Amino acid sequence: MSKTLDEQAEEIRQRYPNTGGNMEFMVIPIPRVAPLGIPVNTINGVQEVWDTFIKPAQDAGEPQSIEERVLMAILRSMYVGVEQLEAK
Repeated sequence: MSKTLDEQAEEIRQRYPNTGGNMEFMVIPIPRVAPLGIPVNTINGVQEVWDTFIKPAQDAGEPQSIEERVLMAILRSMYVGVEQLEAK
């Protein structure tokens, strides 16, 4: 029997306790890289973007802009979503 979205969401909240249970969920399509149409549906794909755009500034100890913080939040959410996709 398949789990409901609420049950899946609760499992994710338990797996990531540092969010304080404050995670909200929405269903979105798997993003595709334009114009090629390549899906972003692997953890490695998400990690490559993090390593390219976020990690260098973190390693350098540079202050993060609000735009970088938003990108970090998007990438974290994508990582959790892709992790669930890969677990199926």
